[in-house]
Amino acid sequence: MNQYLCRKTLWTIMLSACAFFSPASANQQIMQEVLDGSTIPKFVEPVPTFNGCRADGTKDLVVTAKEFQQQLLPACFYEKLPSSVTYRSVATGEPLFTIDPKKGTYQWGYRVFDGKNTYGPSYPCHTIEARRGKKTKVTYKNHLRRFKDKKGNLLNGPLLQKFLTVDLSFQWANPLNWPQFGQGFDTYDPVTYPFGTGMPQGNPGIYEGPQPMVPHLHGGETPSFADGDPNSWFTPKQKLKGPSYVTNEYIYPNTQSATTLWFHDHVLGETRLNVFAGLAGFYFVRGEPETSVTPPLPRGDYEIELLIADRQFDTNGQLFFPDGNPLTAGLNGPPGNPDINPYAIPEFFGDVILVNGKSWPYLEVEPRRYRFRFLNGSNARMYSLYLTSTNSCTVPNFWQIGTDGGLLDTPVNVNSFVPYTYNPSNLCPPEDPNLGPVFTDPRLFFAPGERMDIIIDFTGYEGKVFTLNNDSPAPFPSGGTELDPDVEGLVMQFRVCKPLSSPDYSFNPAAPGATLRSGDKEIVRFVTPEGTLAPGVEPNLTRSLVLIEQEDPYSTAPVVVLLNNTSYDGLNPYNTQPVPDSHPFNKKSVWVTELPQVGATEIWEIVNMTPDAHPIHIHLIEFQILNRQPYYVGNIVPPFTCPDSYRDLYESLWSSYPNPPTTVPPGTVYSYGSPLPYLSTPKLGGNPDVTPFLIGSPITCDPNEYGWKDTIKMFPNTVTRLVVRFAPQTVPVGDTAGKNFFAFDPTTTIGEHDRFGYPGGSGYVWHCHILDHEDNMMMRPYMVRKHAQR
Repeated sequence: MNQYLCRKTLWTIMLSACAFFSPASANQQIMQEVLDGSTIPKFVEPVPTFNGCRADGTKDLVVTAKEFQQQLLPACFYEKLPSSVTYRSVATGEPLFTIDPKKGTYQWGYRVFDGKNTYGPSYPCHTIEARRGKKTKVTYKNHLRRFKDKKGNLLNGPLLQKFLTVDLSFQWANPLNWPQFGQGFDTYDPVTYPFGTGMPQGNPGIYEGPQPMVPHLHGGETPSFADGDPNSWFTPKQKLKGPSYVTNEYIYPNTQSATTLWFHDHVLGETRLNVFAGLAGFYFVRGEPETSVTPPLPRGDYEIELLIADRQFDTNGQLFFPDGNPLTAGLNGPPGNPDINPYAIPEFFGDVILVNGKSWPYLEVEPRRYRFRFLNGSNARMYSLYLTSTNSCTVPNFWQIGTDGGLLDTPVNVNSFVPYTYNPSNLCPPEDPNLGPVFTDPRLFFAPGERMDIIIDFTGYEGKVFTLNNDSPAPFPSGGTELDPDVEGLVMQFRVCKPLSSPDYSFNPAAPGATLRSGDKEIVRFVTPEGTLAPGVEPNLTRSLVLIEQEDPYSTAPVVVLLNNTSYDGLNPYNTQPVPDSHPFNKKSVWVTELPQVGATEIWEIVNMTPDAHPIHIHLIEFQILNRQPYYVGNIVPPFTCPDSYRDLYESLWSSYPNPPTTVPPGTVYSYGSPLPYLSTPKLGGNPDVTPFLIGSPITCDPNEYGWKDTIKMFPNTVTRLVVRFAPQTVPVGDTAGKNFFAFDPTTTIGEHDRFGYPGGSGYVWHCHILDHEDNMMMRPYMVRKHAQR
């Protein structure tokens, strides 16, 4: 049995037992009773679609974040609810506010005005259609104001602050500058350190106040002032602003290849809550190379974007996000370390699957080809999708035509291969550290933040019904929360019940020789199909960076997840000094270790020492996957006792580290930076060389990953190698280091303007797109500079 699974199960059982004897609510602020997702009717309402009501991104836009009600569940559910429900305080039992749940679930979402039409607010936001080569100016407004009910009860912030509790112990926006640690903002005590972790005791205060927001265009080739830096937040009317704030008027150059992007909130320490609340939507870049595809791709009513996300609800149909006990169905525990992070859970997994903001919908289709732009908009859940049918002996194939960064050169039949996975044990040799592949059959497998551009051909399936299923473990790959095939295992339904309205002359991915890109429109290749560097590619440097997780030695629950063992701000939490070899930016609000040169080509070698798979997202650029390779990490959870393993070596390097804090146990000092100097050669990063621990030969990326990516799954016990060039996608391979090919200058900092007229910004970030990890410090800033890092 996987010992990691036992570890997860152990701390879940421990906390469940505590919940049995505890009077605390699953929400520490308001009393909520959890709705069982299995009781919600499936496939009773159509999926919302956006053709004909997308916003015109060639115009100046005003995008406003609003709080509103939307029926995410079937209308028949809301009809049975009372017209007035009062929520009470967990602490005192007193009534706090009254709502009418019949109108729907309270959400946050974007309203879009394009100068002619107003769309929304809605979840997801109505799609923005931009045009390649034409700038889009967006003025973002924050209307997440104080909530007042019909009885006159006025809250200090928007309503959803009562449903979604900020953990003040995280590094977060903190508009009112409340203490991060101690016994509470009103009775602040000296910081204490619970024995065994060295991490300070968290602040159990409840934040109510001005709500920060900051949008990020995920996958956008964007000047840093408009990238949505986590510290660029602002409250309503910009009364309070983060240290990286420049403006709420963003300009997107739209110079990249046509593709599927999305935008979502990105506030430091609150991303998991604000995206869960509904601040997300699609953003299409139209133009080449899509317009050159012959025959044309399916369009109009036959091009449909699909945002998949899991949620959980209370019995009044309102959002439920647990921040206390008891443990509830479909969730990866209540807070695992409440003394350290009082309200944070390791990952959120809900038991209701939404598609475009509707639970388990259906789509009526014609017997023809459809283009579906899939987006995983969940906090943490990965999806492995496949079709089944009760009235058809066969099902149509998934043909992938595009990735995060645009079209592939040729279509890929996703049903023709099994995606790569790695499921680690916690055992030492001679036991095999790999428990075997997670999947044995083909799957459309994607993680939070990833987009999959898919064609499904329903030709010849008149009268058939297909169910889109999911069987991905959660968390991935080892599981820990039981997936019900009739609940979380269902996504939506396709019904081939509409007559063919016209002949289908659209692009057929199954046709012999079908090509999406040709000639000068083909992908600029940095990687060969064999997983080696393409001819002419000469990396300027290689970074070797680790993914690492700290567990509480007593509860065994995760405490913090880190990129290269460094917190977001780059400060050592034990002495508030910057980690070695870091450089200050933005008035010393962050200390940066990744300082790539503009135009440079780098190899990023990511060494995953954690038990989980992490979707890593790098802002500004698209990259290509070089290869993956398993390695002998040793134990993936403590105690780390496997001799001659990478983790054993990593731990041993800390034994001679100068002046370690006295509050931590022996071994790795978490958040302290790398154990060796970051600028060590030949690979930057300050980590021991993983080469002696590699297993077997490098493994090529999956066929549908052989394109441009901005988010990629990093499996446990695996080294994932990326070719990362800090230049646009279309620039040919060559000596580009030190040369800027962007339509803006990414090296320009706050207080400056570049030669293109754009203001400088705060740089960029790279992070895990499991939002619960991202908020818990699994994010680091990086700065693009004119000269090479030394």
